[in-house]
Amino acid sequence: MQPTLEGLPAGDAGQDVLDDAAAAHVLLNGTRHATRLDLLLSTIVEVLARGSQETDALVAAVRAAWPAADITRGDVLEALTVAQSGDQRLVHRADGLVGEVWHLDDAGRDEADVARQWVEGIRRRALVDMCRRAQRDFRPCSEAEAQLWVARLTAALDAGIRAGERAYVGAVEMGSPTALKPAAVDSSAIFRVIDRGADEDVAEFLRAAALAALDPTDPFGEEVVTTLSTSSLLHANLARLDVAQEQRRVGLLDGQSAVLDTPILVQLLSGQAVRGPLEQMVDAARDAGVNVLVLQHYLDELSGLVQARRTQASDLKDILDDPDQRSAFIALAGEDSMLVAYAQLRTEGVVSSWSDFEAYTTGLAERLRNRGVTVRPHGNSDYEQVERCRAALAQVITDTGGGRGAEAIGRDAHTLAMAMRHRRRFRRENKGTAWPGLFVVTHDRRLSPAYEALNPEACGVPLAVPPGTLTLLLARIRPVPEAAALTAAASRMMTRDIAERVTVRYPPSVAAQLARSLAGEGGATDVRVAQMPSVERAMEKATETADDILSEVLRRRAERMREATAHVGRLNDDERAAVDERRLAAEQERDRAHAAWDEARLTAEAEQKRVTQLEEQLAATLTVEQVARLRRRTGIRSGAIAINVAVAVWLSTQGEWFRAGFVLLAGMLLILQTSAWARDPDVRLRDAVVGITADTLSLLVAASAWVPSA
Repeated sequence: MQPTLEGLPAGDAGQDVLDDAAAAHVLLNGTRHATRLDLLLSTIVEVLARGSQETDALVAAVRAAWPAADITRGDVLEALTVAQSGDQRLVHRADGLVGEVWHLDDAGRDEADVARQWVEGIRRRALVDMCRRAQRDFRPCSEAEAQLWVARLTAALDAGIRAGERAYVGAVEMGSPTALKPAAVDSSAIFRVIDRGADEDVAEFLRAAALAALDPTDPFGEEVVTTLSTSSLLHANLARLDVAQEQRRVGLLDGQSAVLDTPILVQLLSGQAVRGPLEQMVDAARDAGVNVLVLQHYLDELSGLVQARRTQASDLKDILDDPDQRSAFIALAGEDSMLVAYAQLRTEGVVSSWSDFEAYTTGLAERLRNRGVTVRPHGNSDYEQVERCRAALAQVITDTGGGRGAEAIGRDAHTLAMAMRHRRRFRRENKGTAWPGLFVVTHDRRLSPAYEALNPEACGVPLAVPPGTLTLLLARIRPVPEAAALTAAASRMMTRDIAERVTVRYPPSVAAQLARSLAGEGGATDVRVAQMPSVERAMEKATETADDILSEVLRRRAERMREATAHVGRLNDDERAAVDERRLAAEQERDRAHAAWDEARLTAEAEQKRVTQLEEQLAATLTVEQVARLRRRTGIRSGAIAINVAVAVWLSTQGEWFRAGFVLLAGMLLILQTSAWARDPDVRLRDAVVGITADTLSLLVAASAWVPSA
């Protein structure tokens, strides 16, 4: 299959999956509650908006729209029963050739129209974003190309999001030994969809665009990703269950405790895109009766991290003061989240210096207390138990590779010991409950294995729970109105986790050098190319310094721009001739309008000269009252002519040559028909108005006959 000039296989724009997201519109904007039934009703409306369906085909289409939701035929039939009842019927049924056929009713059509307009608005804004990004970083693209690229990018993002969705939803399924355990995300799904049959230059541009869209701090593609991820999680997490039944099955979280570890605290110091979903999680957990804890030794660690980064922040002052370089640094520096958090707050104007950031960090504990979070010490007194926890954690770290400092292991050992003590006491006091009593909200995958090594008989719920998993769990058991908002928060956490899995990040020193070299006009794609796993693989045999990485990125840029230049050169002669013809026609029209303008100006000047002469002649024979009347008329006439010429000049500057000429012709009629009125005090204005009206109508008739033939 040969790629087209758009860089994608001929006839393959990719399915525009935004259409499937339309079903979530009524849930995201609060028109309905986020329940299983409402989700099914919305999906049925969207399916029927594409055409009436027989029952079997409708059931299949609804199930195909959201395969992770485990929708049954009975679910669809139940929803159809509700949809055709009440005053505002969404659907109605009629007899078909081989069975019942379902059609949208008036209320259903209205809902579908609103959802379509919502999706079309998202799609239009995505096209504008794509055209701007291509113009800046790659090459100009036509609207048809942009539509192809947006559809392919959307399909790729949807593939990655659905892979993450399956991991997230599977992570909160209860009743199995793997309950709440993080699952692996197929991070290559995004690139596989983009690369399918595409030219390499277009594929690389779209791969970079995908990484930008997944980054919550980058505005490019944010609306598309948020729509896809939220609607996907809404259906996968909620369409397969009834919230009330889930609450009865797993029980409420009232009385549980959740400890926030240091990386979560750093995220709570970050920009709104990172901080906001976590704050929603904390608020929802508090409202669910969960005792959210921050241990003092984690706050001490946070304070130490801030103090340790002061010198490095000073060295990065030139980068953090420049908006373009700061954005590039935020994208590239993943190994030191404290500096990235500071850069994000600088971007949002929350802080303006490192001293401000230190003060902001110091105030975190009080801000958390105001949200109902408990700040307390770990309370460990059995130091032999703490040592056993430290040894178990050190062994897991050794077995899984990587490293961690002795102080960090010691802090986590205290958390382990405190969790063991708390869980044992909770199980003694609450026999028969499914919940363990305490979670640690963290991305650390080593904490749970260490806990399980020390407690082989522990229940199946692990100690460590990622924040996105806890947020989805809260969405399942909180009152219905909160479910959509919590799922939206979890979706933002999910896309951030996906981005972390598909992007390469660098130490601050390397990220700083890359940011200095790549930031600026046209550099957004280069920054994302530096984050691609393929660049990391290409550097495996190199020294992997900033210079090596920069050389590889610039080499790819040169190849990409060489192909872009070749693409522009392949524009066919017919397209160029058409452009030249349109340009020539525009120039000719402009010249005609200029000529008409000059003629009208000369006519006006001559007429003004004649008026002045007549005034001088009449002044000797007319009465004072008549002379004053003629002067007033002359002033009115001159003002009208000046306005006419000014309007014609303005229209010509806007490229409206035809309208400018028409205005000038109208001005000439004004001059001719009011000439006698301005010279003779006995001539009435009504006579001039009648003449102007007649001539104007004649001019409009002539113009209407001329325009179609032009």
